[in-house]
Amino acid sequence: MFSKILSIIIGVGVFCSYYLGYNLFGSVLLIWLFFRASEVHLALLGKGIFTLTNELLPERSCNCRIDVDIDLVNVFKHPAISQLHKVLNKSKLIKAKDPEKWKTQLLENYKKKYGKDSTIEELRFNIKGNLLWKNGEVDFDDRLYHSIVIPYLDVKNAASEPRWITEAIELRLFMVNGLLKLEIGEYPKSLTPHLFKKEGLAVFQTYEHISSFPLMYFSYEHKIPSKFLNLCLYATDSYKQSLVVNNRKDSWKDWKDINKEMKQYSYVCNLSDENIDDMGEWDRIVKNFEEKKAKMLEKERFMDPFGNDDEYYGPSISDYSFNYYGPYFSIFVLNNNGLKTYREKGYADFYQERP
Repeated sequence: MFSKILSIIIGVGVFCSYYLGYNLFGSVLLIWLFFRASEVHLALLGKGIFTLTNELLPERSCNCRIDVDIDLVNVFKHPAISQLHKVLNKSKLIKAKDPEKWKTQLLENYKKKYGKDSTIEELRFNIKGNLLWKNGEVDFDDRLYHSIVIPYLDVKNAASEPRWITEAIELRLFMVNGLLKLEIGEYPKSLTPHLFKKEGLAVFQTYEHISSFPLMYFSYEHKIPSKFLNLCLYATDSYKQSLVVNNRKDSWKDWKDINKEMKQYSYVCNLSDENIDDMGEWDRIVKNFEEKKAKMLEKERFMDPFGNDDEYYGPSISDYSFNYYGPYFSIFVLNNNGLKTYREKGYADFYQERP
């Protein structure tokens, strides 16, 4: 406030000096005013560059690997698959009366169509800087997304791709709002498992949830750039609910919360390797993320195979990675930047035990 008042006084002084003919004094005041204004703008510019650099840091430096193995045998044990079999039988869209034989046939169709020897769908995503690879090839869609379609009938022509769940099951794994989701679909209105709204413009479920993994809440452990976390308003519960009750007032509620968490995510990732005088804010965010992560992992029944290993001694690759097994898919994430530090320790010819 004082700085603004002083600038105004100097400006008035410049005007009065030139008006009264004290040109030399007025020029001195004008130069002083110019430098004061430049100092403020340069400070703002520096702050803006610093902020932009921090926000772009994860995109520039990320070197992350994500392995996902989808167990189709267990996926077909999900209640949604059994319910689908009943619906298809009732609608006379399939002839298989025995659900177990029908599932076995689907697994065989999967192996024939995709040339597989097993019923495990293996995926590897690599994020290096601003580029995404899927199974060793650059993915120019820039999104963590994978879909397989398993037809009910024996596959003879893979080029003929059925769409609706009346002909085939689509299994998709994708990232949205920081969660890695596994779903089946695509349901038309006539077979939807959830018809949320009948009147007017109907609202119905097109994909059924199988499992989710809270990848975003691992934050600084992988530092995946925010653009790959795929924020989407339309995938929020509050937006869907607003369509059901025909009230857009609260449609943005979840969206606001997600964007708030994304700012916290960026803050934690940007400062995870910095020396911070006051760690209070950082610790508070991390604690909140840890609580949400633990709650969701328990709900989705993901287990850490090394979580209770009291015999473990480091350093190890597990210092820079995490591995979880769920009922329907497993996930392994490796931060290659951290692994670089682990490899550097391997160049030494000694080992120091941990306490």
